[in-house]
Amino acid sequence: MKHNDVPNVSIEITPQNYENIFNVYEDENGYFFYNLLRVVNFPTKLDSSVYSEYVTVTNDTWPLLAWKFYKNIKLWWVICSTNQIMNPVLKPTPGTKIKILNGKVVRSILNNLV
Repeated sequence: MKHNDVPNVSIEITPQNYENIFNVYEDENGYFFYNLLRVVNFPTKLDSSVYSEYVTVTNDTWPLLAWKFYKNIKLWWVICSTNQIMNPVLKPTPGTKIKILNGKVVRSILNNLV
């Protein structure tokens, strides 16, 4: 899949919108964190018409992939959730085949969340 094939899904997501998408928690030190995997769940078996496959390369990161495919680094969580990535802090291993949802599907998901 070429990154040019995906229509721009640039949708403004402000920090205030995150509370509408993710569960927000505060730890004992007063730091806030989001648990997106408890709120946003994607089926493990997706119809092949809603995604393309991409093989990760060295230096790929989740935000970089979000920019490459969606022109919005804030959509890294869509890629992680689609691929059941449990620890988004770890970079993707080069050579890993991942699913990239098409722009229309992502736009529909975002419209239903915020």
